Amino acid sequence: MDLFLENKAAGTLIDNTIVPIEGRIAFSSIKAKAQSLNDPAFFISGPPVMIDSFKKQLINAGVGDNNVHIDEWS
Repeated sequence: MDLFLENKAAGTLIDNTIVPIEGRIAFSSIKAKAQSLNDPAFFISGPPVMIDSFKKQLINAGVGDNNVHIDEWS
């Protein structure tokens, strides 16, 4: 699992196996990581415009709608 944080969080990590990656995530990163997975699921959290963009790109890349989960906020 990868955790992307636009601004690196200070303090201790919740899980020692997860190292946050600082910066905004790019779709190319998601696509590259998912290619080696069997039937991956995606959880997207963020503003509506970002969610719409990533969801469209995932669907266009062949990911099933039921494998894209969102947590929308404004």
